[in-house]
Amino acid sequence: MTKQVLNKKSLVLSLDNKPVENTIPIFKISGIGGHVISSQLIARGLSDKWKTYGLLHPVFRGYEYNTIEDNARLMAEQILESHPEGPYYLIGYSMGGLIAIEIARILKNSSHDARVVLLDTKPPNLPPLKPLIVRLPIYARWYAEKLYAQYFNKGKLDTKKKAIVTYEDHNSIPNLPKTIRKAFQLGREAVNNYVASYCPVNTVLVRSEEIAWWDNLRKWTPDYGWTEYVNLKAVIPCPGDHLDMIRADQYWKTTGEALEQALDMLHNNPDT
Repeated sequence: MTKQVLNKKSLVLSLDNKPVENTIPIFKISGIGGHVISSQLIARGLSDKWKTYGLLHPVFRGYEYNTIEDNARLMAEQILESHPEGPYYLIGYSMGGLIAIEIARILKNSSHDARVVLLDTKPPNLPPLKPLIVRLPIYARWYAEKLYAQYFNKGKLDTKKKAIVTYEDHNSIPNLPKTIRKAFQLGREAVNNYVASYCPVNTVLVRSEEIAWWDNLRKWTPDYGWTEYVNLKAVIPCPGDHLDMIRADQYWKTTGEALEQALDMLHNNPDT
């Protein structure tokens, strides 16, 4: 049985009420905002086989790291402190996927068994842009939608922002807590400072079926290019776009099902 030791200052937080006994622990690393609310919602979509833990951005415990590697080092230490025995299943959403890979690298270098699910994470090395003649209609549609929202949807709640605050949004929110604002800042710096290198960890990519307009400007491959950086086992499509797939009101169940499929694949075929 896996030993569990959680303390009040730990980054590792239980996200469900499932028992520790007879369940397999998984560790969810959030995106650039660094909190675990979206992780708690996604945990609802997983079966009773898995017990979900979320990892807070270190800034919520007083640490201010602006590199992926430093965040991963602290999180790896705290995962090992709370759960000394593996295997370690790591799920990283968006920027959290980069941290998950580096946690896996640290764990594997210490002879631990680590496996990764990337939840719509893209590598930092971007693919080339599509030709301008292809990009122009994309820009035009975005601008038209922006104008429509500005002049015809004043005062209406944008449902895509009910539960999610994006990096682009956070500076315009006057009452956003300072800690969350700091997490956005440090997260952006960490992504900008990160240089990806190959990590021999078994990985499954769960990617959104819909693509945001700014990503649609580039020539993304179905695997986002991750074959170059990890031992990629599969790519599993998931309904929604990058933000939709972690929202509670529509997609948490289908995202949970996709994650379950990815976790089962890694669990049942650990050495292939």
